[in-house]
Amino acid sequence: MDDFNELIQGFQIADENECPPETSEERDNERLEEEIAAAFSQHRMISSALVTFLGFSAVGESVLLFAQLGLPALATSSIGSIALALFAVHTLTKIAIANGRPSIDRDFWTELVKTGAAGAALFVFSRENRQISKASNNGARKFIEEVKAFEISEPVNPVWTKPVIALITLLVLLTILVIFGRKS
Repeated sequence: MDDFNELIQGFQIADENECPPETSEERDNERLEEEIAAAFSQHRMISSALVTFLGFSAVGESVLLFAQLGLPALATSSIGSIALALFAVHTLTKIAIANGRPSIDRDFWTELVKTGAAGAALFVFSRENRQISKASNNGARKFIEEVKAFEISEPVNPVWTKPVIALITLLVLLTILVIFGRKS
């Protein structure tokens, strides 16, 4: 009886290990799944490229817009900081947790490069604003120096505004009045 049970168990193990041959329908299903996965990955890649392009455009155009409105400090500091913070946060969301530990994969590195590119774009777009701001600060400083130099110098008063001249004039007039007053 033991031999018979071993013989039956041998057939059962052989049946479990054998895989039935794939049918054409299963192969078509696998190929369809691969094509769908490829389409979604391409869609994600295109979406990521568009979001990156729009992000760079938004950063650059907002800096230029605020600079044209006369708010270069707001443009370079506030808008730039917000944009870079958003890019950095999006980069940090790409850190995956595998086996209880953080792991950095190619998505993280891609987003890190995008963040660096956004920072470089902000730096390039704000270069003109920094030059204008530097020139206006230099002009304001020179103007203040000229005003101080003008105000500090002694004002040149005409001779007739000095008190001694006024006293002499008054004495001459009184003398003339006294002389003409006696003659009349």
